[in-house]
Amino acid sequence: MLGISHSGIRLIKQNRLATSGDRLQVLETFSFDMIQQVSSIRNGLCIDIQLAKKTIAIHSQRVRDFL
Repeated sequence: MLGISHSGIRLIKQNRLATSGDRLQVLETFSFDMIQQVSSIRNGLCIDIQLAKKTIAIHSQRVRDFL
């Protein structure tokens, strides 16, 4: 999942635990200062986020829901 806050974005993973339900784990955080460019939606399925040292491609069938 992708989380957006006032300070930046977070890549989040949902862990399903039988005993305590769902938990969210932050995998990585990027401040808005680190983000150089965000591409438009390609093929209705993908968004590219260009950071200073790498590019993150986010793929989802649900991207189409926001068009």
